[in-house]
Amino acid sequence: MGRIRVDIIAGVAEAPPDWERYCNEVKIAGPFENRILYAMCRDYPCHDDYYLTAGKVTAIGRIYAAAPERGAGVGRTTAPLAETIANRLAVSALDQKTDDIGFSDRFSHQLMKKVVEIHKLLVDEIAAATREWSAKGTDTGWSPRNQASFASKYLHFHRPNAFPIMDSLARAGLACAGIRGALNTYERFCEGLLQYLVDQEPNWTPRSIDMILVAQGRIHSDRTPSRCRRCNVEFVRRPRKKAQTSSA
Repeated sequence: MGRIRVDIIAGVAEAPPDWERYCNEVKIAGPFENRILYAMCRDYPCHDDYYLTAGKVTAIGRIYAAAPERGAGVGRTTAPLAETIANRLAVSALDQKTDDIGFSDRFSHQLMKKVVEIHKLLVDEIAAATREWSAKGTDTGWSPRNQASFASKYLHFHRPNAFPIMDSLARAGLACAGIRGALNTYERFCEGLLQYLVDQEPNWTPRSIDMILVAQGRIHSDRTPSRCRRCNVEFVRRPRKKAQTSSA
C-alpha cells in the first residue's frame, strides 16, 4: 500500500524520508517552524489527550494561517474552540483510521481513497465541534466554514509522506501547471495532484511538491499583468459593475 506506481512515476524511487529527516533536515522539512511541528506530531501522535491535541490544533492553525477559529464567531464559553475540537477527536476514529497508513506509505493512487476518507472525517469533526462551540451554532441558517485546508495541513504533519497540503496557492500552482478542472475539494485536488506527479522526479514528497506548487501559485495568482508570467495563460477579467444612480 502506498508504493509509487511505475506507470505514474518514471525512475527508481528511494524510501520516503523518516521522522528523523523531517525533524532535522532543512531540505526535507522546509522552514524551521515546520521542523517544530513535525517533531510535535512525532512525539504526540495520538488524540486521546485533549490538552495535547488542542495545542497541536492551535500551533498548526496559527502558523499556517488556517486556524479553525476563523469564521467561527464567538464561543458559548471562554474555552477556546481548539479544546472542543480536541474533545471530539478524543472519541473519534481518527487515530484508528490514521494508524492504517504506515509512516513510509507515500501518497499514490492506491492510497488516495484512505487519505480522502480520513481528511473528510477530520473536516466533519471540526464542523461538528464548531457548531457545538459557537454562539451561532443554534442558528438554522448558519453553517461552519469548511476547514478542508486546515485539515490537510493538520494531517500532513502527522503523516507527511501520505497527506498533500491543499490551499489556494497549491491549487493555483496546479492550474498554472496545466491541470484543468475544478480543484475545490480535497478529493479533486488529490486527483489533480496525481496527474501532476506523472512528470515529477521519483523522490518527490508531499512537502517538496507543495513548495513547488506554492511558488508557481504565487506567480499565477498575480493578476497585475494580463497573462501569467509562468504559463502565459490569459486571465479572464470580469467587468466592473457600474455604480447604481438613484433617480430623482
